[in-house]
Amino acid sequence: MSRIPRNPFMYGHPVEGAYFTDRDADIHKLLVAAKSKTHLFIISPRRYGKTSMLFEFQRRLNPKRYLSMYVDLYSTPSLEDLVSTYVTGISKSETLFQRQLSLAKELIQNIKPAVEIDEEGKPVLTVDFSRRNSGWDTLKQILDQPEKIAKKRGKHFVVIFDEFQEILKVGGAEIEKVMRSVLEKHKNVTYIFSGSKKDVLRNMVMSKTRPFYKMGEVYELPPISDSDYERFIVKKFRKFGVQIEHSAVSAILNLSSKIPNNVQYLSNKVWENRGRNRTINSDNVKECFNLIIDEQNSTFYEIWELLSLGQRKLLLALVKYGGKNVYSGRFLQSSTLSLGSVQKWVQSLIEHDTIERTSDGVKIADPLFEAWVLRLSTH
Repeated sequence: MSRIPRNPFMYGHPVEGAYFTDRDADIHKLLVAAKSKTHLFIISPRRYGKTSMLFEFQRRLNPKRYLSMYVDLYSTPSLEDLVSTYVTGISKSETLFQRQLSLAKELIQNIKPAVEIDEEGKPVLTVDFSRRNSGWDTLKQILDQPEKIAKKRGKHFVVIFDEFQEILKVGGAEIEKVMRSVLEKHKNVTYIFSGSKKDVLRNMVMSKTRPFYKMGEVYELPPISDSDYERFIVKKFRKFGVQIEHSAVSAILNLSSKIPNNVQYLSNKVWENRGRNRTINSDNVKECFNLIIDEQNSTFYEIWELLSLGQRKLLLALVKYGGKNVYSGRFLQSSTLSLGSVQKWVQSLIEHDTIERTSDGVKIADPLFEAWVLRLSTH
């Protein structure tokens, strides 16, 4: 019995290695920042492949020269969670369990480290909060650990904060001051601050009144080029003797709006539904795109149910009239919506990542959801 080849496209979670779409120039910039011991603020829209890039960067760091840790601030809604996540991240930077135990003894006096087994079956440190006193002093001492470990091990430490703007939900303006006061003193740690809420992160970094002003270079992550995407997609299909026409690749990029996760998702479906076809054309891609919209119908309907009537009206107007100049008389007249209502609904939908700003207006952030709304509007 012949072996069924594994689908060469992955979606729904960060990807690394062979599944990672080329971002060599961006990863090179991160590696240069680590080597030169400079801090970097990465601003990127959601679904741009930012987290996958950060994981790939971390994978490419030379372990003989660098220690590294990744902190997802979306998963740290409280100060307690942040401390626990940070301790676990520090412990994972130490590959030997004996060193993890040694680290436990070095950690803060007012927390109690505990040992747990992670999803890979490896022991890691966590925090037992049953005997812990909360407070900013604890956070300061925890934040100081990478610098101390780097000095002790004779290596440079790279700390990656993903969705950095979320710290504001943990501790408001005070946590910015606390973190800056500690991190700015470190000489053996490079900090990578990454975020997807562009307006919030820009304000944190570029406003003279904010603690993180001018702490590092600001880098806006560019989209992946069409040529890099095409090379990646064609190579994956060709490896298994399947040709994909240029028009089919273009259809994948257009229908997915070149968002990395959606490119992988649509490519995955095209591969999965190729049947005995040895050549993929644009019609095959469009059929698979419609299959995805069908597949996501329940999820999108749940999102729709959570929206207010006014927000729904605005989304329906966007798919019908486009999102260019949504405050103009022409858009307001066509959509029969008032200026005040549009301003209110635009702001609320941006805050929930349903729509995003463009150079001349707004657009629905997820092209798959946009296609679903368009289908809804024609029923």
